[in-house]
Amino acid sequence: MIRDFTRTIAARDGYPLAATIFEPEFAQGGPIVVLNSATAVPRKIYGPFAKALAARGATVLTYDYRGIGDSRPARLRGFRARMRDWAALDAAGLVDHAVAHYPNRRLLGVGHSFGGQVFGIMPGNERFDRVLMIAAQAGYWRLLAGGEKWRVYVILKAIVPAVALPVGFVPGKRLGLGEDLPLGVFLEWRRWCLSPRYYYDDSSLDLLANLPTLRATALAVGLSDDAWATPSAIDLLVSKLTNSVERRTITPADIGVREIGHFGFFRAEHQKTLWPDMTDWLLAT
Repeated sequence: MIRDFTRTIAARDGYPLAATIFEPEFAQGGPIVVLNSATAVPRKIYGPFAKALAARGATVLTYDYRGIGDSRPARLRGFRARMRDWAALDAAGLVDHAVAHYPNRRLLGVGHSFGGQVFGIMPGNERFDRVLMIAAQAGYWRLLAGGEKWRVYVILKAIVPAVALPVGFVPGKRLGLGEDLPLGVFLEWRRWCLSPRYYYDDSSLDLLANLPTLRATALAVGLSDDAWATPSAIDLLVSKLTNSVERRTITPADIGVREIGHFGFFRAEHQKTLWPDMTDWLLAT
């Protein structure tokens, strides 16, 4: 029996983040999992996977970054947030909460796309024992596959700025980019995506000092049909991590489907194919 309940968890600066906690009804002492979302993706997408982990005895915390989903303010225009805040304040705040409310429990992490990028730069990353990074990559646009790189380049350079700057935020839902984004988040993400070494090129990003403190055992999982998290993009992301990172690539043929892509891993249809091996790895002692 899995219990799930919604609550507000404070980021490190006190900003209220909407979160959902999944926990087994009777298990005591199991690991705590903090699940970091992808850019512009609400936490509800990860609910089925969180329940699968809870069924294995883990307590799982999912949450929305500031400006996204249920952590969005009433008015997004003029809302001050940068992408680095999601790591420095939001993800770190979830870890603080996990450590304070579930003391003496193993802390594990799951990160999708940007959520996997968070582990290397967030404060408090030394607390993790194991981290599972799904389709997590350095987002430099030239590392994308095929025509997707040019589509993204045009979006970053022309389409979104032309639409977002006048209205004061990125109307992602109307542009087919997922959730609406705070303008500051997009502008920082845009700058990183246009830089050959992604956020490693950002001399103002003092969070890079946290790279050596991530000592968790890590698994970086790529999907062969993912145009975003290509092998080269994953290589760049993990190249600066000082901990041990295992790499795996999954193809759709491995599980008898036509496609998985950047977002497909977390679809409930894969709970009997993709998820068992990954949960086994994450929960291993």
